[in-house]
Amino acid sequence: MKHMAIGDLVYHNLLQCDLIQICLYTAYCAYHAVPLAKRPETRWLAYLGAKTGSAADRLILEAVGLLNDISVAAQYAEEYVVVHPGLYLSILEKGKY
Repeated sequence: MKHMAIGDLVYHNLLQCDLIQICLYTAYCAYHAVPLAKRPETRWLAYLGAKTGSAADRLILEAVGLLNDISVAAQYAEEYVVVHPGLYLSILEKGKY
């Protein structure tokens, strides 16, 4: 029996879903499966910084919040302000991330 990937199921109209959202949620779960001390924050933040959408916005806000360093959070907020203006606004307006 041949195994089918999720992309194949979507292509053949056997499954309807947003593959980008599935990838984001999969990355999110994988990120949380790793102990905090071993998480690749820089790569994760760079990945999320390039993604758009409400899930990516929520995830980058949480990821930056886990850094527990307002100066580093501000640097990421400035770097990704075009894609994730909510991160920048959250830091400026509320003093939280």
